[in-house]
Amino acid sequence: VFGSEMADFFTRDDVQLFGTWTHYLSNKTFYQLQIDWSDRVGETYDPRFGTGYEDFFNYGDLEHPEFLTLSGYKNLALVEDPVRLDGNDNPTLIPTYTNQYDDGAGPATSDEVVATMLTAPGGRFNTYSKFHNNQFRFTASATTQVGMHQLEFGGEYETRTQRSWSTRADLYSRYASDADGPEQISATDPDLPAAGFSSYDQIPNWLLNNWNGNIGFDIRGENEIDSENFDCFLDRQNDKTKPLECFNELPYEPIYYGGYIQDKIEFRDIVLNLGLRVDVFDNNTRVLIDRFSRRPVVRAGSVAGRPSNIGTDFAVYFSGDDVVGYRDRDGGFWKPDGQAGNPGDIILAGKPKQTDGDITADMFTDYDPEVNVMPRIGVSFPVTDQALFFASYGVVSQRPTGRNFATLGAYSGTGGLNNSALKPEKTTAYELGFRQRVGARAAFTISGFFKQIENLLQLREVRGAAPSVYSSYENVDFGTVKGVEFGFDLRRTGGLSANVNYTLAFADGTGSSDRSTSTIVWVDETPPNFISALDFDQRHKVNASIDYRFGQGEGPTIAGTKLLQNFGLNVLFTAGSGFPYTAVEEPFNLAGAARAANPRGVINGDRMPGNSRIDIRLDRRFRIGQGTSLSAFIWIQNLLDTTNTNGVWRFTGLPDNDGFLATPEGARFLADKPVGAEKIYRHRNRPIGWVGFPRLTRIGVRVDF
Repeated sequence: VFGSEMADFFTRDDVQLFGTWTHYLSNKTFYQLQIDWSDRVGETYDPRFGTGYEDFFNYGDLEHPEFLTLSGYKNLALVEDPVRLDGNDNPTLIPTYTNQYDDGAGPATSDEVVATMLTAPGGRFNTYSKFHNNQFRFTASATTQVGMHQLEFGGEYETRTQRSWSTRADLYSRYASDADGPEQISATDPDLPAAGFSSYDQIPNWLLNNWNGNIGFDIRGENEIDSENFDCFLDRQNDKTKPLECFNELPYEPIYYGGYIQDKIEFRDIVLNLGLRVDVFDNNTRVLIDRFSRRPVVRAGSVAGRPSNIGTDFAVYFSGDDVVGYRDRDGGFWKPDGQAGNPGDIILAGKPKQTDGDITADMFTDYDPEVNVMPRIGVSFPVTDQALFFASYGVVSQRPTGRNFATLGAYSGTGGLNNSALKPEKTTAYELGFRQRVGARAAFTISGFFKQIENLLQLREVRGAAPSVYSSYENVDFGTVKGVEFGFDLRRTGGLSANVNYTLAFADGTGSSDRSTSTIVWVDETPPNFISALDFDQRHKVNASIDYRFGQGEGPTIAGTKLLQNFGLNVLFTAGSGFPYTAVEEPFNLAGAARAANPRGVINGDRMPGNSRIDIRLDRRFRIGQGTSLSAFIWIQNLLDTTNTNGVWRFTGLPDNDGFLATPEGARFLADKPVGAEKIYRHRNRPIGWVGFPRLTRIGVRVDF
């Protein structure tokens, strides 16, 4: 694993225990119980120093022998010599060298190629992190046959605990009492010792709070905790004598449980599956009662003369002391007379008044568990003695997998915020198909499908919020996937078997990922809400697998021997049309400042090239004993050495050239850079993974016993 500056090292220890109990009550009824427990711990650190707390002082210390190369980088500047003058009595310019890197700090200038496009040899890995996660899961199910009904029902319960702790280990060297002396302690930090710190224990909790992140660990990372003190936590920075427990943040402990019942009915040639599943997801954490208020604000209940349709919990927008509007907790706005109002007009005319400078406990409530009801229906029946019709309908849900936990410290800030109130993603799927037998061993299948995905995440700005606008994730996106699939299956006949599949699909929606509109949000624009192709919209896809093999004693006889017996050949062909991307009007300097790209055309209006690949595998099986065999094989992937494109630069549509160096700005960029800058830049233009792997050949053996 590679960090942003150098290779880091990680350790992972996983323990998993599970047990299953199956009990047959009769030849038609049985039940099963299963318990599953797992425990995972891990660390990520700089392998040159280690994981001890005292080791953190070495992560950014340029005096350490590991940084001998890094400390040698210098900046060159021409300064005036106050003594020597030239022939015109002007000061002479003399070269002066200063360290480019300091303890715990990067290069002093960002105008060097090394600083902007490459990491200097001998660089630093800045962070240390660790985690401890465990999960408990219990499931129970029962199956019984009652006449033509096969009934199955069951349930499950799952709880997880996630703890993590991380620190900016490189910062410790700036406060260390080493040969350089502390570089960050000054008169502006009167509570810190002028000589710096010589051990981890000397660093106060309030200072560590600026460097560390903790969930389920204390701020020092030394102990796991399961409690927090809300009021003490809010005052921890104002009073630097606060005890350790004031910096605690609870671990993340979501809960999930559900149950299902299913009836499989077989009546003559008809098979009918009827099912119902109910899932409950409890994020088990605090959520804002009013997502527009990250600080306490004046509510309508304390304002005289409010209209009767304005609730007491509505936020009041003021211009000076005059009421210019009201807002409910769902984001609806009303004019001072109680009539529905335009949100933009009210937000521009005034803003809420804060009643407190920090968050308070009454701003939060517990997450309201989400209940998902998911019916499922499937049916199949023959229409002739060689043709089968099938159809299905089902609803499934998926718990939020990220962005759904905000720490107490995050609520106290004013920047972007995860949303602890997120709902599970929901997918409704339909399928209708027909299967026709062709001969005795082959069948052709055609089916159509449609999926509607709701509650997808997207980054949005919460405008009109107090104390200021902020960005968060909301269940606002949706997508649809529809298409038709053709398949042909040939069961092994005369040594030959085959499976061929073609899919024509269309994937559209309002956003492909939870940050599809992040640039628009960053430049403070309103995200569009229209349908476009999703990032995974692959219009055409083909898979074909052809397998031919001889069994024991089969194959042609050559010189009295069955040389090809137990020999097999498999050919796998895959092909697909290109995925979409959004082209941009101009390229940007990889080593420059962040800028917002202007799209060229519609979102995901351009397509990458299509991909194709042929893999072959030859194998020969040898019996080497009773019940034991050895297989020798040659496996060649991408037989034709096809160049497949997996990613492109959005200006050029190429995987290895962003087009910047060909622009006037690119020429100016190279003009003041040392020799080799162009080569370095072009190297940066070839991200790993944007081009598929070349021909790859494997030769090996496998023993089966």
